[in-house]
Amino acid sequence: MKKIILIVTAILLSVTYSCQDESETQYQNPLVGLTKTSPLTSLVSRVTQQPTYYDNCFDGSSCFCMVLPVTAIANGQQFTVQSYDDYYNVSEILEEFSTDDDIIHYTFPLTIKYKNYQQVIVNSKAELDVLKSNCGAEATFHEIECIDFVYPISVNTYNTDTQVPSTVSITNNTQWYNYVEGLGVNQIYSLVFPVTMMKSNGQTVIFNTNAELQFGIENAINDCVPTGGTGGAEFSTFITSGSWHVSSFIDGTENHTDDFNGYNFTFSSSRIAIATKNSASINGSWGIHTEAGYKEFELYFEGNTLDKLEEDWHVIEYTATLVRLRHQSNGGGDIHYLDLSKN
Repeated sequence: MKKIILIVTAILLSVTYSCQDESETQYQNPLVGLTKTSPLTSLVSRVTQQPTYYDNCFDGSSCFCMVLPVTAIANGQQFTVQSYDDYYNVSEILEEFSTDDDIIHYTFPLTIKYKNYQQVIVNSKAELDVLKSNCGAEATFHEIECIDFVYPISVNTYNTDTQVPSTVSITNNTQWYNYVEGLGVNQIYSLVFPVTMMKSNGQTVIFNTNAELQFGIENAINDCVPTGGTGGAEFSTFITSGSWHVSSFIDGTENHTDDFNGYNFTFSSSRIAIATKNSASINGSWGIHTEAGYKEFELYFEGNTLDKLEEDWHVIEYTATLVRLRHQSNGGGDIHYLDLSKN
């Protein structure tokens, strides 16, 4: 199996380098093989999907959005939503009285659009209810709207079944999203760098490796309220509520999640951290500060049992039930990812 992976990586590298001159080769990340389950693939999917979370106050679903304009009635008031700004008016109507039913009655037919940009015409409330029920579990994190890809993008792909490499030119979000979502278990792909992205403030950023691109998207989430998952709430409010466990700990390329099996963590408002396992406790402390505009979560525990957790963790994103953290050693060493999930 190891031999196959090495051969695949070599093919991807040769395909990538053949498209660039010698001066560009130095920018390539040697770990170019990406799959459907790679963290970067998930971020690409969230950046390129059709936004579906932003209108939840109106359609009640993160599975799809409604194609505007849409006319509806709520609390006796008829209104038409024609643009993103109109959703603020919807919220005001729903919050105007505390004794009303806050039920939105849509005018049919209307059109909905899924994350993959597929559009469906809906002719009745019954049809809409069925489509909502078919959406499945709610995603933990939603679209990332504060940074966009600048096209075209070239992608080298390799199928381990057919053993045939190819190159795909990506020209828009629809194509990019459906490409990564349609990846099979036997497909490996690599990006041809440099890749350019544009932030919400109009600034363009150039990335030259997978790691740079992943960092760039993760850092941009800080500007994505509420779609970054925070909803504008303070980190301290979530972390001091209930207890947590380590649901993922990635140390470089190694998975060390099992090292923390059985531990439950609590974080008090007085900055005391306690890790408990089998009725035995390890005391510690925690803190939060801002560095270069980003939240940093500091952890310390007595002894050396939990020393892998003792870092200043960059807060990538969080919800009431999941916190995603990242740490990179000084000098560009191994990258560590830590996920804390609510018990």
